Amino acid sequence: MNYNFFQKKLHNLCLGSKSIKKSLFEIEKLIFHNSIKIKNEKHIFITSLPRSGTSALLEFIYSSNEFGSLLYKDMPFVLSPNLFSKFSSKKNIIKKERMHKDGMFYNLNTPEAFDEVFFLTFENELDWENNFLKYIELILIKNKKQKYLSKNNYNFKRLHKIKKIF
Repeated sequence: MNYNFFQKKLHNLCLGSKSIKKSLFEIEKLIFHNSIKIKNEKHIFITSLPRSGTSALLEFIYSSNEFGSLLYKDMPFVLSPNLFSKFSSKKNIIKKERMHKDGMFYNLNTPEAFDEVFFLTFENELDWENNFLKYIELILIKNKKQKYLSKNNYNFKRLHKIKKIF
């Protein structure tokens, strides 16, 4: 996406500080997280080497309309997707080809691997598994879905942890 000056500063502010990311997540949990726990539905975690077709697979599965995922329009508030979706005035724009020039196109409603922001923020913390479950719940609440879809090429490093949770 093409960001203007203000959007670049907001992006850097929200994603550049671990304490701001954690604070946004805590506010999100306080306001939106309810006691409904996600079921161990058939969530999908896609992982592979870059340029191996994971984005095409993500878009194909997402098009079934059965899954909740993070979208480009959730940026830079990927740790508080519900809170800022209420204030967002982002409109859908025409799809543009990715900078990889691989024939894949995206717009604000395209799913993407933004859950890596969560892992970079929380993965080394003691309670990261519980927070990860809450994070997925928050994404599913926003999307009004029961199944989570993630494409993250770095998930190969944590497949055993994800399998343990689900």
